[in-house]
Amino acid sequence: MPVNTSSLEPYARRLAQTGLPQRHETQCSPSALRLEHSALGITLILCVDPSSHRIDTAFFKAQDTIAQETAAIASALCGILEGLPILEAQNHAVLKLEESLRDSWYRRNVPGIVQTANMSAPFSLMQKMLDDALNAYRIQTGYEGEVSTFFTSADTEWRSQDTEAKLAAITDAVRDFLQQAQADTEPEVVFIRDSRIEIDLPNVPADRLPALLFALELHLYSVFGFSIEVMYHNMQDRNKKRT
Repeated sequence: MPVNTSSLEPYARRLAQTGLPQRHETQCSPSALRLEHSALGITLILCVDPSSHRIDTAFFKAQDTIAQETAAIASALCGILEGLPILEAQNHAVLKLEESLRDSWYRRNVPGIVQTANMSAPFSLMQKMLDDALNAYRIQTGYEGEVSTFFTSADTEWRSQDTEAKLAAITDAVRDFLQQAQADTEPEVVFIRDSRIEIDLPNVPADRLPALLFALELHLYSVFGFSIEVMYHNMQDRNKKRT
């Protein structure tokens, strides 16, 4: 039975850019555990290092009848999976995949919060294979991890830049996001550290702030490749009280 790809319109542009770098069959290293799971014509293969529980290699095989969009999603997922702990992969990889392929944060295939349970069918298919892979890994290794503590930190190139350069880059990314979100405000951004900023968005209604700030964190992750916590701070008057 083919996978329904009719709800992939929000991802069409980026899927076209992704192309189809087919993950050909490779051998896992002698120390890695091979996990192979299939669903509806797609087979996902993970090579996991049992000493670190990290995915060394990820690739897929697809039947000739598989839609090009589904194969492109599988290909993009493999690029995200490599280097991740298997628990983090099962918890968050498909969420990151869906967000990275969407052409705009506000263009979603469902109203409200996007979850793996309500994503388009090809994404749910990838999640099922990762769920099966983690279950098999637990059975074969006795792994009992339940809470992912994985955190993507800034790379050396970013850390080597001075604070002014980092602040300028983050502020530009924030402005781009606000323009995309049609939020008519000039942000005030304070750099705290590589993983945290404080921000004020004057004139943005309070009831819009939670969703906007959450979306901003996702946007900054997609731009910089690591998590930046966004804390809201009203900065309209930072001067000392006058007497």
